[in-house]
Amino acid sequence: MILLIDADVLCHKFAFINEYDIDWGEGIASKQTNRRKALADLASYVEHLLKVSNCKEAILVLSGSNNFRYSVLPTYKHHRGEKPELVDVLKQHIREFYPFKEKDCLEGDDVMGIMMTNEPDKYVCCTIDKDLRQIPGTHFHMTNEEFFYVSEDEGNAFFFTQVLTGDATDGYGGCPGVGKQGAGRLIESPYLLVPYEHTFKAGPRKGQTEVRYKEEPTDDLWAAIVSQYEAKGLTEAEALQQARVAKILTNKEWDFKKEEVKLWTPC
Repeated sequence: MILLIDADVLCHKFAFINEYDIDWGEGIASKQTNRRKALADLASYVEHLLKVSNCKEAILVLSGSNNFRYSVLPTYKHHRGEKPELVDVLKQHIREFYPFKEKDCLEGDDVMGIMMTNEPDKYVCCTIDKDLRQIPGTHFHMTNEEFFYVSEDEGNAFFFTQVLTGDATDGYGGCPGVGKQGAGRLIESPYLLVPYEHTFKAGPRKGQTEVRYKEEPTDDLWAAIVSQYEAKGLTEAEALQQARVAKILTNKEWDFKKEEVKLWTPC
């Protein structure tokens, strides 16, 4: 099988560890980089990953520019800091000297997701990025150096969990107040939050009313998720916006003829 390596991770890792701040004293400091060592580190690590995964070849996957998610949610990844100087140097080196995949408008995660689902028996997904746990197939954890398999049901469950809980690192919040435990319970046994008017029978609020919610079982997971958003005063459109930025693309969300994204839509 071919090892699909998340090259964004490698570029940031080796750019970061080969960047140094030098204090010259008297308030003068400068940033220095070691380009040669960064390139050597990259080459050595790719060879190491091939060896420990027992794969014969690798494709390095890069994120393109103009991420489609920015048009879905303008605040997506808005708080990311400045990238290390050598990132672009390493990316260009990969383009020149390695088998690679990169597509304008897509993150590397999306490219890997499309490739993994289009030819599931051909590739192994190699990353540390938890988002790729949405994608069914064979995975190899870059740090733990262990194989694991993600089923389609497991991938879907991970996706819907992210729709509910959000991802602060990527700048989308999910449904307010829903944590992993609550999301897991909802996904395992979907239910609707149905509003009803409660009247206080005693106490200082006797005779007053408030809206409360009761749980009613359903087979429609998306409707169950939307009801969570609506209970927090949000809309289905806002739930869908969160889902579309959370979704790592598969071959179902990519138009191969037009080479464009088909935004995720609930079944």
